[in-house]
Amino acid sequence: MDRDNNGRFVKGNSYAGKSPGRPKGIQQIPDILRKIGEEEGTKSGDLTKLQYVMRKVFDFAVEGRPWAVEFIANRTEGKPRQQIDINLDDKRPTFTGTNPNKFLNEYIHFQNAEA
Repeated sequence: MDRDNNGRFVKGNSYAGKSPGRPKGIQQIPDILRKIGEEEGTKSGDLTKLQYVMRKVFDFAVEGRPWAVEFIANRTEGKPRQQIDINLDDKRPTFTGTNPNKFLNEYIHFQNAEA
């Protein structure tokens, strides 16, 4: 038993009812992708798959594809910080319960009162 008569966890049981986590030897997706990326990617063998893909992304950026330009910029310069505006005077109703219909009615009433 994991607990004593008072409901406390007993000594010597490090898991105390918790799962020990992911089994050893199970690979995660990033590990699998890195391994695939290291494989030979061209017939001549001069590029790995990862190098080949990165060159293709660079080619798309040169062609003017915005997603490729953003991808390269984010990985070379870092993602730009995003500003978050907080308005403490916000009077809009917030959903904190389990009744979405009540919240929706309050929000519609608020919108109509503001108009």
